[in-house]
Amino acid sequence: YTGDCENYRPNIVIVHDPQPLGLARYLKKGDQKWLWRFHIDVQGDTLEANPALEKFITFWAGFYDAVMFSGAHYVVDFWPMQKYISPPFIDPLSIKNKELSSDEIAKVLEKYGIDERIPILVQIGRFDPWKGIDTTIQAYKIARREERCQLIVAGNMASDDPEGEGIFNRFCQETRDEPDIHILRLPDDVTINALEVNALQRATRIILQPSTKEGFGLVITEAMWKGKPVITREVGAIPIQVRGGETGFF
Repeated sequence: YTGDCENYRPNIVIVHDPQPLGLARYLKKGDQKWLWRFHIDVQGDTLEANPALEKFITFWAGFYDAVMFSGAHYVVDFWPMQKYISPPFIDPLSIKNKELSSDEIAKVLEKYGIDERIPILVQIGRFDPWKGIDTTIQAYKIARREERCQLIVAGNMASDDPEGEGIFNRFCQETRDEPDIHILRLPDDVTINALEVNALQRATRIILQPSTKEGFGLVITEAMWKGKPVITREVGAIPIQVRGGETGFF
């Protein structure tokens, strides 16, 4: 960050997410305009669990000229800087969303030992406490009473999510005797990861995403782009994405 700001001397700098929030205080020069893009909820039960969070973020956000929120429901009204709404979106031409051949999909399923002849249910996302993976597994066990099916829970380890490894290992251990449940750690390579997510979403009958907290569930919109129904929860920005009873179910 420091090198880019010095070498390019930009007129406008956009900082994404809370982790690099402190940059504006130390790197802002002259009449540069710094904007912070913010897409998480710092109100309600989030503040109750972390009462110091409001003061911390408010202090560091104060060095920015404007904040871009991902949705109106995340706007912090008392912040004095300019506020904008910049909804997230997906790129339909990217590797993660482009059309795939049946051979490309089959190759990914074969890699992970998944039988394409048996119906597939999928949840994709980080291995974190708010993704509702417990709920997904419980729902799957109910569904398989009616028809044999397979469940895939797939994700990779985010560098800013130290809990992920433990959660992944826990579900691997809990489902070790369940041959039709596949807990997958996808590759870290961005291109391969995107291709495999695409293939899994296209192979599934239904996408499950019962998150208890969610900023904007990109995997939900990705699934709907591919014509897949979504079963999810009415939390965060998800009601903006899913029309209950039309494109998915709450």
